[in-house]
Amino acid sequence: MNKAEAEGNTFIPDPAQKKYWFLVWLVVFLPLVGIGGIIMVFSVLGGVGYLVPTVGILLFVLYWLGLFHSSLEYAITDEHIVVKKGVWWQRKTTVPFEKITNVDITQNPFERIYDIGKVHTQTAGAGGSQGQKAEAVIRGIKDLSRIHDDIESRMRGRMDRRAQPPSKQEDVFDKILSELQAIRQGLEKKS
Repeated sequence: MNKAEAEGNTFIPDPAQKKYWFLVWLVVFLPLVGIGGIIMVFSVLGGVGYLVPTVGILLFVLYWLGLFHSSLEYAITDEHIVVKKGVWWQRKTTVPFEKITNVDITQNPFERIYDIGKVHTQTAGAGGSQGQKAEAVIRGIKDLSRIHDDIESRMRGRMDRRAQPPSKQEDVFDKILSELQAIRQGLEKKS
């Protein structure tokens, strides 16, 4: 963890996120196992040939979900949002607050069972619907409103700083412009 992340609010998803994923995958695989049971009624060998790979895939997915959950880490610093994830291919996404244009909260029915949800942050360059092109998705958290409000207040703070009166740099540009205009007037008098 670098200095900027240490100064920020670093956190991981709630353990309920892993339970939610297990529930979703069990809902997906239970019908497949039921089909295997039906096949087994007609052909034991065919049913076993169908169920062994199906159960093997289910066990692998459940194992991988635990690893993926452990890889998730989020940080909200004074400057940006950082999302780290990945089991085999690790990815770190950094989204500066001045680039964020939209912050959304989503929570599907299964997530509501576990009182968790997602916060999507998008920038102007993103396209598509809400969750498809969000640059940073903070998933599996219980304090949705707190995280959402924290991000929005930091965004507003950035916007307020941008709306401040002209800086010294702009004063320098005004002086340069005045000097160029004086030079131009001097050249026009000579011609």
